[in-house]
Amino acid sequence: MKLKLLLSIFFWPLIQTLYAADLRGDTLGIRNYTLSIDLRDFSGHTLYGVASIGAYAKMNGVREINLDLLKMKVDSVQVNGQRSAFYYSDTLLHIGFSKFLNAGDSATLKIFYHGKPGVLAGDFGGFYWDDTYAFNIGVSFTSDPHNFGRVWFPCFDNFSARSQYEFFITTRSNDKAFCNGLLHDVKTVDSSKIWHWKLKEDIPSYLASVAVAPYETIYDTVNGINGPMPIEMAVIAEDTAILRKRFSHLHQAFHILEHYWGPYRWERVGYCMVPFQDGAMEHATNIAFMEDYLIAFSHECETTMAHELSHHWFGNLVTCNSAPEMWLNEGWADYSQSLFIEGLYGRDSVLQYRRDRHLTEVQLAHITDGGYLPVSGVSTRKTYGSTVYQKGGDVINTLRYYLGDSIFFSCVKSYLNRYAFRTAGTLQLRDYLSECSGKDLTGFFNDWILSPGYPHFSIHDKYIARVDGKYEVYVNIRQRLSHAPNLYNGVPVTVSYFDKNMKREDERVLVDGECTTYSTTLDFKPELIALDVDGNLAEAVSAESHVVNETGIYDFAVALMSVNVDAIKDSSLIRVEHNWIPADAMSHPNGNLHMNTKRYWTIDGVFDPTMKATGIFTYSATPADHLDDGFINNEDSLVMMYRPDQIAEWKPAEGFVVEKGEDDSDRVGAVIVSPLRKGEYAFAVHDAASVNRSRSANGCQPVLNEIKAGNDFKVSFDKLSELLVISFAKNIFERVDVFDVHDNKVITLGLTNTENNVTHKLSHVSNDSYVVTLTTKSGKRISKKLNNQ
Repeated sequence: MKLKLLLSIFFWPLIQTLYAADLRGDTLGIRNYTLSIDLRDFSGHTLYGVASIGAYAKMNGVREINLDLLKMKVDSVQVNGQRSAFYYSDTLLHIGFSKFLNAGDSATLKIFYHGKPGVLAGDFGGFYWDDTYAFNIGVSFTSDPHNFGRVWFPCFDNFSARSQYEFFITTRSNDKAFCNGLLHDVKTVDSSKIWHWKLKEDIPSYLASVAVAPYETIYDTVNGINGPMPIEMAVIAEDTAILRKRFSHLHQAFHILEHYWGPYRWERVGYCMVPFQDGAMEHATNIAFMEDYLIAFSHECETTMAHELSHHWFGNLVTCNSAPEMWLNEGWADYSQSLFIEGLYGRDSVLQYRRDRHLTEVQLAHITDGGYLPVSGVSTRKTYGSTVYQKGGDVINTLRYYLGDSIFFSCVKSYLNRYAFRTAGTLQLRDYLSECSGKDLTGFFNDWILSPGYPHFSIHDKYIARVDGKYEVYVNIRQRLSHAPNLYNGVPVTVSYFDKNMKREDERVLVDGECTTYSTTLDFKPELIALDVDGNLAEAVSAESHVVNETGIYDFAVALMSVNVDAIKDSSLIRVEHNWIPADAMSHPNGNLHMNTKRYWTIDGVFDPTMKATGIFTYSATPADHLDDGFINNEDSLVMMYRPDQIAEWKPAEGFVVEKGEDDSDRVGAVIVSPLRKGEYAFAVHDAASVNRSRSANGCQPVLNEIKAGNDFKVSFDKLSELLVISFAKNIFERVDVFDVHDNKVITLGLTNTENNVTHKLSHVSNDSYVVTLTTKSGKRISKKLNNQ
């Protein structure tokens, strides 16, 4: 009693300091855990355990070790076979050494303990035990830290400490035990069985796993990059058939993930079905998988199967170094779901899948997470929030688009090799990918990863002129922000041009600042010019396109509206963008009429001249939908506004009708607009109590004004002389940049005040297209495409 009190007086402040910062790994390492666990007490739900821990000193003068263990009873402790004094606080187990350990010295600890491991109210992880099953889930949502190995064995419970694991699990005679690694043997002792599992790879404590039940084992083998890989899936007998059906694409998932991320580094692929109501958990080689996915949530079963398997690259192989960096685990696993869809079902399916995910993200992530958050650096309360998962996956797709498939997948594979069985952080990923790709990704990570909110890109205006049988096209690309701190720079925005037959031609434009003017020459007159058609940018837009060729209602669910085609003779392409930013205020306020402060639509496309269509724009001011709440207070005040482009003034749309539905007071309904025209649509309300927003000036002047003001330039390239010639009427520029198709800067030239043309030898160029960008003294960028054919 006195010894325990003495330990608490002298060591407890030190324990708290170590625990708060978790500096233990600087002092001591743990090579291995051997866990002998008795899980036969299904009536009392009491676990009896002996944890043998192989520790070693990393510095001289180490006199103690502090282990995490949650609300168990510690019976005794041995150090190197000798009984040792200890102090246990229901949270930390402090063990003193009889003599100091110096760097390289080892100690074997043996802790005898028992108790009723459980689950905290409202939590995700813990130890679950009912009449049939006993199993752990290694992550807690409510505890800090989130690691939850400590709920069933003493350990260093953090992301950075990795160790090998061996298990001896005692069960009832009709039960099977599944753990990490491979099953080495099973012994029958009296009416019990002892299951010996061993994992040779190092893992952190939260990935250690046990599951006990009267399981059947489904055995299989998949041929991986490194040879045959065993598959073992644990399931109760009556669910074996449905499991085989739901996991019919497991082999394809394995091959797809190996194709993109490199070889599977583990000893087996394993899944355990458990009666868990909140998802799945990526325990290394022994994934805990919710039984309800097999039946009640079957549509999520495949993607969850792929998500958890992908953690064997992101999370299990390379682990985030702290909870605020959880996107390195979960964001990449979320993105791997889309790679599975892409590899199995094709490009069209994955584009729709990403559009659906993006809609949910931009509409709800800031609601469920209590605000707009950066992907990296979230608080512990938001570690497993929508921003980390869905936006994390979204910006990874944007990173892939920035780098291009070849560089992206090659460098990520290399990163996984570099940090295999180690931890990494966001800045380490940034620096590694920058070095590997040859592109400085500091700006990308600052904008998309380390800052909250979204950019928004739109076509402010355009100008098309026929010159010498071709079409010169000028486009002003406008950037606005949704809850982001600064305008994004160096964003490669794909501009798509569609001819009258809906044939598409793409060009990438680097967008900086509030407005970027871009010019190109086409062989056809574009009927539609659209930005980011494939949804590669995680921006504040959710868009959907449909080719329509007959009458009827077409659902643009991602854009939160539908179109009723009333008449049509030839196929038409309709594109609808739902913009998740405030509609521009009116240039000349119309009394007490106020524009929507949250969203608006853009309608465009390649329209058959005979097509007649009606737009059905849904509204909802109910708080649960998070659309128009706080804006529409009275449906009778609702007005649909229209403008053909961003240069024009807003006016009430032609022929709109407000359909309030059966309940006149629920503030849910639709605004019907006929005829539906190309342009922008936004809700407005009459509200005498609100203050009119003034329309803020933006950096985009109409293209014609730019051209008339002499801001245009001409560019040509002579392949024989290898001379690039740039000329301009007015000397308003200070710099010339030339970019290749991969957005790499080929040359940069400074301009003097006296120059009106530039001639530069451009040797060793390919036959690809280049973009020449001139920057004015005020920072405005004007770009033109240069074809080197």
